[in-house]
Amino acid sequence: MKSNMQVRSIEIHDTLTIWNPDKIRKITDFMVRHNMNTLIFHENDIVDKVVYPSLLFTEGQKDKNIYDIYRNIYGEIYDRTPSPFVFHDEKPIFAELLRSIVKIAAEKGIRVFLQSKELWFSDLIYESSVAHDGVVCPSDSFWWDRYLPQKYGELYACLPELSGVIISTGTRESRASLAHGKCGCERCRNFSQDEWQEEIIMSIYRPTKEAGKQLVVRDFTYYADEQEGIRAGMLKLPEDIIVSVKNTPQDFYPTFPDNALIGRTGDREMWIEYEVMGEYFGFGVMPCILIDDIRRRIRHGLANGAKGFTLRVDWEALPSHSAFDTVNVLNVYAGAMLSQDPDMPAQEIYRAYLEEYRLYGPGLSREAREDCTKALMEILDGTWSVMKKTVYMHDFLFSSNSKIPADIRHGDFLSKEHHGLQKWFPERGHDLDMTKENVASLLEEKDEALREIGLLYDRIAAGNPGLAPDFYSRLVSQFEMYRLYVEMFRATSRVYLMVKGVEVLQDKRQAYEALKELQDVEERIGRYRFPVFAYPGSVLLCHDKIHGFRMDAIRQLEQIY
Repeated sequence: MKSNMQVRSIEIHDTLTIWNPDKIRKITDFMVRHNMNTLIFHENDIVDKVVYPSLLFTEGQKDKNIYDIYRNIYGEIYDRTPSPFVFHDEKPIFAELLRSIVKIAAEKGIRVFLQSKELWFSDLIYESSVAHDGVVCPSDSFWWDRYLPQKYGELYACLPELSGVIISTGTRESRASLAHGKCGCERCRNFSQDEWQEEIIMSIYRPTKEAGKQLVVRDFTYYADEQEGIRAGMLKLPEDIIVSVKNTPQDFYPTFPDNALIGRTGDREMWIEYEVMGEYFGFGVMPCILIDDIRRRIRHGLANGAKGFTLRVDWEALPSHSAFDTVNVLNVYAGAMLSQDPDMPAQEIYRAYLEEYRLYGPGLSREAREDCTKALMEILDGTWSVMKKTVYMHDFLFSSNSKIPADIRHGDFLSKEHHGLQKWFPERGHDLDMTKENVASLLEEKDEALREIGLLYDRIAAGNPGLAPDFYSRLVSQFEMYRLYVEMFRATSRVYLMVKGVEVLQDKRQAYEALKELQDVEERIGRYRFPVFAYPGSVLLCHDKIHGFRMDAIRQLEQIY
């Protein structure tokens, strides 16, 4: 087993950060301090923002320089696009901006990869032969014979400082994919997932190889059978193609077991992806420290031949917010430091964070700093136990990206269909059955979360252990918000269980008591003034969303009783 990860990456998913040179400088400074060597810009259409490609406008175009391309196609741009100044005429400006940003990292010895989802394209595709009745056909050979080779050839000519690209082809988040099943033509119906995957990837691999860059293929699927199709396609690929695998299947759920694809990608280089901001555990607005889990996942990856570990520090749907903005940056420190030494004590991780962010109080002795570090650890180490019992039910996700469900049916969809644990681990298929025993256990789970957050809040509010006063005040405010967040999820979960578990409960009084509790939480949040993180705190503690959930529950309970 390797002793450390050789590729140590930061992945940026927030568009506003990717295109902000000042933010990139700060992140790359952190990377240099912590010996990280790879930066990933993850935006679904990032390649399409700086590439035309020219074949959409003219046949036989041989130039790959973006200015030569523009010189030959500007007439077509004006004739065929409704708003050329925004979408096409200004692509060279985006290209120059991205080139300058890539250089910030490259000049510090940091490799840069662009991560996108394919198939992606401009609306001009709908004027071509690969579209019919408003649907794009993903199995037309146009994609691998012409479109993708041209697109990626132009990309590398535009950005020679790039180290390569990372692509997802099996995801339903692309504009077109065989996984969508939207086309429905006879060719799509008979095209196997692994063959399609091979055609798409090889058409990107060839211009990537020619440019001396690296191609990374990413696992991102919603169902186990789709993942097996992706794997079958991967195993046919050249062995110099790297495979990037999420630490858990489908998405970054800390309650899920390890992704079964880890260690099953042949002899090719493998990276493991891990999310640290908190898309599924409170955005860092509610502190949630995962050092123990990060350590275990790194050790598991190394034991199965992984060479790289990637930390995603933000999320595309939550603009202008990052792990670097919250105490959850401890998860970034953990990933950066443990990927180099999985045995590093947690106290060293906390100490590095507190020192670099200058969060110790003034004038503390070395001994007092150590006592302060230990006191903070004892509080923050308990935050995952609270979160696990708050936004999950028996390890099944019961949240919409850390938010409460929109209504009762949405709660079902999230936990059992969209994010269903049983899709990947069939042995867990009955863990959410509404039996009397399960309902009682789930109700106790939510009560335990409330007890635990109460104890953590009391400990942090009891007195400053030696932290900088502003930081200590912010932490106390965050735990105050966390306690309200747990109360909100507890009340929402109780109402959900009263509706879904009605056959075993048959308790009208308890159901309406749960509704009253939810109404009380709704009214308190309606009056709440956020002491810190008004955004995105208001996304998580949202009066209007609670009201919609409660109204839906009232309608359903009235039908039941």
